[in-house]
Amino acid sequence: MAHAVRMPPLGQTTDELRIVEWLKAEGDEVALGEPLFEVETDKVTLAVEATVRGTLLEIVHGAGESVRVGTLVAYVGEPGEKAPEQAPTQEPAQEAIAGGELPTISPQRARVTASPAVRHLAHDLGVDLSRVQGSGPDGRI
Repeated sequence: MAHAVRMPPLGQTTDELRIVEWLKAEGDEVALGEPLFEVETDKVTLAVEATVRGTLLEIVHGAGESVRVGTLVAYVGEPGEKAPEQAPTQEPAQEAIAGGELPTISPQRARVTASPAVRHLAHDLGVDLSRVQGSGPDGRI
């Protein structure tokens, strides 16, 4: 079954984000947690990671397009599988959050200091470590 990849909520002041670049092409294998595409918010460029593994079946919105949070941007599934025919182009963020998987994010330029165990737990819970204030030495999480 094909899994929908949706635009995650990344910007604090806007719900529309611009896709800068796809890091994978249609037909490429995708690993869990691997960066799929880059988006530009009003403040930073971020890499959006895959929440499932498989093959990138179809890119619905390409580089340079601006889309709202929750919008379907691609499908990931099994090799040779077909993406669904009817694909909504823009969806409200609330529907996407309530009913689907949202990709996790990782800042491309900022390095967050955290232990491997914390990184793993944050990934499993969908927590963006760049937004967490560390209490350890030098802000380590």
